[in-house]
Amino acid sequence: CDVVLLDITASLGPIGQTVAEVLRRNPLALVVLAVPDESDPATYDALRNGAAGILHKDIAIATAAQALRAVQAGNVLLTTFLATRVLAEYGEFAQRARAGEQLPHLTEDENRLLSLIADGSPATAVAVAARLPAVTARNLVRNAVVKLQRQVAADASLSPA
Repeated sequence: CDVVLLDITASLGPIGQTVAEVLRRNPLALVVLAVPDESDPATYDALRNGAAGILHKDIAIATAAQALRAVQAGNVLLTTFLATRVLAEYGEFAQRARAGEQLPHLTEDENRLLSLIADGSPATAVAVAARLPAVTARNLVRNAVVKLQRQVAADASLSPA
């Protein structure tokens, strides 16, 4: 599948709409944003419209290439800041995880990490509590976030208007 790298500062319109248009034209594309500031509301809007990840514009070329290959392999690129924001938006899932309910579309490890995050544990504490390397914990959280986004989108498409 194609990986599309969009420079958020070079966009000709709202970046969320740009992402949606790229995905409309090529539904299998994986869109990654190059951003100067992850806290820009446009960045989060792009994620809600289907972007597969975020890269800071100031990273090394070799690191960016490695990250884009990871996206192509099925991983998601989110900073802790954005992952926390996405999880906050999906409060229902966090509430269910906090209650110990296993979400069927997540793996056991993803459910365990989501439960720890729902309890407010910082990223490093989540990795330690889960007995996982920080990189593995981060990847599991990213994958869980993507699955949650897909589930919310699927639920929304099935809801009566």
